[in-house]
Amino acid sequence: MPGIADLSGRTVNTLRVGAMTSRYPAPKYAVVCSRCGARTTESQAKLTSGAARCVSAGCGRDGIREAIADTPAKARQREADAEAAKRREKEEAEVAKLARAEATLAETASKVARTIRERISTQPDDEVFVTPELRDAKMSRDEAVKFDGEQFRVFASRNSWFHDTPGNRRTVLEYFQRNRLEIIDAQMFEAAAKRLAEFSLLPDERPAPVLAKPETTTVNLSVERTEPQPQSRPETKIGIDPLTGREREYTRWEVGRMTADDFAKAFGLRRVDYAGSPVRSIR
Repeated sequence: MPGIADLSGRTVNTLRVGAMTSRYPAPKYAVVCSRCGARTTESQAKLTSGAARCVSAGCGRDGIREAIADTPAKARQREADAEAAKRREKEEAEVAKLARAEATLAETASKVARTIRERISTQPDDEVFVTPELRDAKMSRDEAVKFDGEQFRVFASRNSWFHDTPGNRRTVLEYFQRNRLEIIDAQMFEAAAKRLAEFSLLPDERPAPVLAKPETTTVNLSVERTEPQPQSRPETKIGIDPLTGREREYTRWEVGRMTADDFAKAFGLRRVDYAGSPVRSIR
């Protein structure tokens, strides 16, 4: 029809105008709603005037349906979920913080233990235990040696965990020498041994059993007997045990590992005391 404008391809409000579907009695076009997708036809007059609208009942009502479906119960659930998420996040942060603090504390404790171990193995111990009754005790050297030996035996009988080996004895005695203590009772032996064991300073040198090699004998056809050869004994030296005050045999290995003071006590090489003052317990 001459004079009719073709509106195909235009968009009016939410309607996309398609092809013309009829010309009489008035032009009409196929339209599609860009919002809801509904399809229908609309007259050219409404499209031209802008009065054309999507007539679908559900067009533009999605938000209303969602608002209607959002009940108070669902709203409360959303709030509860959000609070639970916040609590979990806070708890995880606290756990991580605690783990870091524990790691720092463990590292610090390890450093302190190493420092104390080095100090008490080479220097006087600030926490050495001295029985109060012995702080001002006085006795001669022979009396002190006898007393220490008796008290050591009491300590060893009461503490089965302590292995009475030369290495452990030497370590305990050197501990008291560093702390300038010579009159020692069972309580002091026990406290010193536990202090050294706490920092892994007791060597616990259990002597390995020495297995004698069996001697081989040659058996000839005449079945002659061979006399067993006497076994040679290791070279030893007779001395005095400083803890018991009794004689005992020392092997060359034990003598070689003695300090000068231990050697003097074991073999009666006493120092000359020109002042003639008695031995006393010193802190």
